Amino acid sequence: MTGHKVFVDAVAQGAQVVWFPGLVCMKGVAERGLTFAEAKRGIVKPGQQRFVLFDQTRVEIFWEKHIPAFFAQIPADWLPGMADRPARSKGDIQ
Repeated sequence: MTGHKVFVDAVAQGAQVVWFPGLVCMKGVAERGLTFAEAKRGIVKPGQQRFVLFDQTRVEIFWEKHIPAFFAQIPADWLPGMADRPARSKGDIQ
């Protein structure tokens, strides 16, 4: 992707790149059709295997530390609508 002409041209013209944090077990969350809150709680749908305990912790750290840190590094004028949204508590996160 970073070698694509459009990407290279955009960066050459001053575009700034911000990389979204990765989550090792994201595929497992997506394949199970779970929300982050469900994955953190270890929800198991019928016919599915349980998450490994460490994966539940990884999801919690990803959501509660990495995601806020990611958005904190983005200049406010890149996401002007975000300033108008009410803050969400940890219990609200899906």
